[in-house]
Amino acid sequence: IQTREFLWIIVNEERAGLIIASTLPDWPDATRLVASIIEFYVLPEHRRQGVGRAAIEALLSDHSQRGTALVEASILYLNEPARAFWCALGFDFRSVLTARKP
Repeated sequence: IQTREFLWIIVNEERAGLIIASTLPDWPDATRLVASIIEFYVLPEHRRQGVGRAAIEALLSDHSQRGTALVEASILYLNEPARAFWCALGFDFRSVLTARKP
């Protein structure tokens, strides 16, 4: 069963960003849950202040308590700031998505 979460990132009682995550059984081992961060956004005025890091660390802590086996996030490979952000949080690069016109 897939679950979807829409989470506001709140700073000083105001919305500073959002996280949209989906959790579903892994394949082929459906006893393991995998969470995918589908969308992650921090408003420009809240960037470089630890807001995004704190939000992701809170999400990771929550999923650790739930017993989630893996949390993944998709980013564009050429987005260097995003790559640096996720690497600093301990995420490993596991795949590269390919695409082409039909």
